[in-house]
Amino acid sequence: MADVLLNLVIEGVLNKLISLVAEEINIVWGVKEDLESLARNLEMIQALLVDAECQHTSKEAVDLWLKWLRDVSSKAEYLLDELAYEVLRNKLKKRKQDQVCSFFSCPYPLAFRFKFAHKIKNMNLSIEKVYQEAKRIGLSPVEIGNMSNNPRSDPSSTTHPFVDDSSIVGRSEEVNEIVKLLTSSEKDGNKLSVIGIVGMAGLGKTTTAQLVYKNEKVLRHFDHKLWIHVSEDFNVERLLNKMVESLTGTNPNLTVAEAIVRKLNEVLKTKRFLLVLDDVWNEDAEKWDRMRKCLRGIGGSDESRIIVTTRNETVVSIMQASFTCQLGTLSDDDSWELFEKIAFDHGCAAVKTPELINIGRKIVAKCGGVPLAVTAIGGLLYSKEDERIA
Repeated sequence: MADVLLNLVIEGVLNKLISLVAEEINIVWGVKEDLESLARNLEMIQALLVDAECQHTSKEAVDLWLKWLRDVSSKAEYLLDELAYEVLRNKLKKRKQDQVCSFFSCPYPLAFRFKFAHKIKNMNLSIEKVYQEAKRIGLSPVEIGNMSNNPRSDPSSTTHPFVDDSSIVGRSEEVNEIVKLLTSSEKDGNKLSVIGIVGMAGLGKTTTAQLVYKNEKVLRHFDHKLWIHVSEDFNVERLLNKMVESLTGTNPNLTVAEAIVRKLNEVLKTKRFLLVLDDVWNEDAEKWDRMRKCLRGIGGSDESRIIVTTRNETVVSIMQASFTCQLGTLSDDDSWELFEKIAFDHGCAAVKTPELINIGRKIVAKCGGVPLAVTAIGGLLYSKEDERIA
């Protein structure tokens, strides 16, 4: 990824933006729209970073653009830190005074409120200028997926349990550890024990769960396996209906949890099942408590297990996970092996020359061991027709 540190700065700005959008400051004068527009512009900038790296070795204009982007990103981060501080200060003041007071109302003077609104609009203009300059010098977006810790992805997207393990690198240790926990005969004292797989976007949480799901030992150990893509909508009835669909091929679309549990009981009673809840964002302990009661009401074996994948450690804490697999980045060797599998795969346009290998290693080193970034770069090189990255 072009300048990993720069990408992390932008990620930090995006995370702060999304937090601020949820605050009370967004309710007047179109500030919410301005903050959301700023987030969209930064996401477009992120999509340009891969192409910037690919052209970085031969275009001076890209060097200047990256320098400009670093400066603008730092200013955006400073502005949002200042805004977040004022929000926090106002919250503390409200608690102390025990009164409801909007950020854009008393005790802040009118000039102060306009100053922040004006600063946000100006920052948006600056980011838009950076984006327009990128287009002028010939950069084009290369999507590598959402790398932040917020679910901004398309809500219609979903995941599945199928994976081609021939293209996976560097997760065998984690997979083996989880498989061992799932199939162990030792009792941990918990009914429906939860195993969490946690890590930032792009590290391979879903892939790790997929590898566990298709493992031969797991296949033999459990009577039934269910894969549910959760995302932001942690609606208990929806998830239970999805479980029925996974087992029977038909979604009953029932609205009463008790009725859905009875249907699940018909198939899963006394059975040992594995439930994978992929991409969970729920931080509401009451919702999980209700879901857990329903799952226990199914009457499955005490040796049934749940795997949850999430970017948020709070999620696994709420779910009282008995074990948490914290995914780290890939080693340099694993990163390069993954890159080679993709960039120089059979049928690729690129010829594996010393020059191309040298360029590839430099780029992979900047991916920070993030599999999704390495895969995106490898896929980009795969489509090149000669030795030039730019």
